[in-house]
Amino acid sequence: MDDLLLPVPVVGRKGVGGDRVRFDSAERGRRDGGPQPAARQAHDEPDGITCTHIGCIGIYCRCMCVLWWCNLPAVMRGSADSAHVAEWRGLADRYARCNSALERALGEEHELGVSEFEVLERLASADDDRRRVQELAADVHLSQSALSRVVARLERRGLVLRCMCPDDRRGIFVDVTDEGRSRYAAARPTHRRVLAEVLGDG
Repeated sequence: MDDLLLPVPVVGRKGVGGDRVRFDSAERGRRDGGPQPAARQAHDEPDGITCTHIGCIGIYCRCMCVLWWCNLPAVMRGSADSAHVAEWRGLADRYARCNSALERALGEEHELGVSEFEVLERLASADDDRRRVQELAADVHLSQSALSRVVARLERRGLVLRCMCPDDRRGIFVDVTDEGRSRYAAARPTHRRVLAEVLGDG
């Protein structure tokens, strides 16, 4: 049985024309009983690929960009954000070490937590020894619910007082008491000492 000869489609007018000539020649040879041209082999070069369709060019460019990016060393691909990641991790590490040291020192020497000390310091530094709850929460970086728990602990120990705002019944002030001011004054040197030990001069 004669070998079947199937045309190989090639993109481009020149390629299609060349395959058409090859196919017509094979048909004539089969009818006349004469020699037939050899079928195209996989390694044969096409007669010509001249596709200039804008969509094909765009896909080709995108594929080449992806291959180029994947072949870059990992250190080059990550150079844009590695500095930010390293800086963030350094800040988180320093904060964790400093906060842990402050919690330990303030708790052992003055029976205060870091958040409790921060609240007392903001109140003692205010001109009239009082702050609105909303402002205080923003200053010490706590939610209002978390701040309410801290203030409640301080209030039970007689270090602060809560009172209503005379001009706005929805507003609540937090006042530092004399005992609270004395506790802050005693704890402040410890707080500053730990900061100097952990953070140094920088």
